[in-house]
Amino acid sequence: MITFEEIVARCRELRLTFEQDEAKFLLFLVEVETKYMAQLRGNGCPTFSVFLDQFSLCDVKRYSQFHRGLLLLNGNTKKAESIGSQAVIALCDLRDATKVDEYVDAAKAFTVKHSVHASLQTARKMLRQVDPRPEQPDSMKYLDDLARARAENVKLRADLASAQRKIRDLKRKLDTAEKAAAKAKKKADDLQAKLNVATKTKKRTHIPVEVRPH
Repeated sequence: MITFEEIVARCRELRLTFEQDEAKFLLFLVEVETKYMAQLRGNGCPTFSVFLDQFSLCDVKRYSQFHRGLLLLNGNTKKAESIGSQAVIALCDLRDATKVDEYVDAAKAFTVKHSVHASLQTARKMLRQVDPRPEQPDSMKYLDDLARARAENVKLRADLASAQRKIRDLKRKLDTAEKAAAKAKKKADDLQAKLNVATKTKKRTHIPVEVRPH
């Protein structure tokens, strides 16, 4: 029978594996956005958020937070993997960029002590410790949340407008191609009709030559 300690150890082991795999997944998404946007646009995804949504790959906000956190790590993928995806996501709220190394050290120390990466809630607590800020009243928090929601709404509207422009461009190209195809088909039909008329005329004007024996 498995003991309580073994249950805890196995849970920590699996969670650590999950965190490492998620970090690798999010890092690969960053690589795709950085290197392959032209390929995505050529396949009907004008923005990266459209790509994530269209294939149900990742929550756009979560990916955006991870990407901002990674930028604060100067794109250092090894550091990102060493502290876990949740800690990278929490890092996006850092205000003092000089505290990045202190935060990374705290996140690494947590992993060493507990054999698991910090959860998002724990990572945010660590962030407040290295980058303290005064507590905001509920009204101010509401206004901040509202401002963030409005900013995200503006971005989503811009992404939607960009996607709609792309669709309109593709429709125009499709209409042009269809008109060209119809024109080519009409020309081919006209040529075939002329050929049919010429063939019939030739048959009517053909005079058989009678060959008489000597």
